[in-house]
Amino acid sequence: MKLVKSDWRSCLSSQILTCLIRIILQGPSIENFDPEAAITLWNTSALRARSPFQAPYRTDSSSSV
Repeated sequence: MKLVKSDWRSCLSSQILTCLIRIILQGPSIENFDPEAAITLWNTSALRARSPFQAPYRTDSSSSV
């Protein structure tokens, strides 16, 4: 249960909690799950282009304008 409901997701509705528990019980084990298809779908279905391999934007407080 700690994998489903945690401090970060403490306000889950009963419908979402039921869906997450069903996925945990009936879904593939972590050892057998290949995330490549999900990652590809996530990268291609965005409204804006994603750059997952680009370094995050960093503000440098010491730079001069």
